Amino acid sequence: MIRTSLICFFVLILAPALTSAQHDITKTRESNPMQISNRAFHGFERCEISRELSDVRNTLIADGKPLRKKEGVWIYAIKSQIMGLPVKAIEIGVCDASGERACGWGSYVAVVIAQPLKETKDHLEKKTGIDFTKEKRHEEAEVTLRPILEAGSTANESILFCDPGSL
Repeated sequence: MIRTSLICFFVLILAPALTSAQHDITKTRESNPMQISNRAFHGFERCEISRELSDVRNTLIADGKPLRKKEGVWIYAIKSQIMGLPVKAIEIGVCDASGERACGWGSYVAVVIAQPLKETKDHLEKKTGIDFTKEKRHEEAEVTLRPILEAGSTANESILFCDPGSL
């Protein structure tokens, strides 16, 4: 009886705690997006990649299942928010088919916002006073100094991306 109780305790209480990923990333069933803490995007409005977002990218590359792999970019389904907007996917820059990120393109990161471009632009302008559709890049290095907003691949989504590189 005690043995059965211990097994039940382990299965119900300890196993989920031991198998959840670091930094509030929670894997659900394969068909569901990964839940990522909104804190991971702290500083993204300045194209700063937080330690938590860096850890998220590393975890996704190592253990996640991409929705798609395009040349230079792997796309993962996620569920999160950025600046009050719903995020449905993240794009991570990669250098090659193995997911290596030790190149300039490896610094690229974008979030796919589940909202049309105009609504997203209006929300961000109201919240921050910034028109993210206007690029702001470093003159010489051409890295983004703040995210750039553009239309997504469908009418109901927008993409907010950074390519912070290194100065």
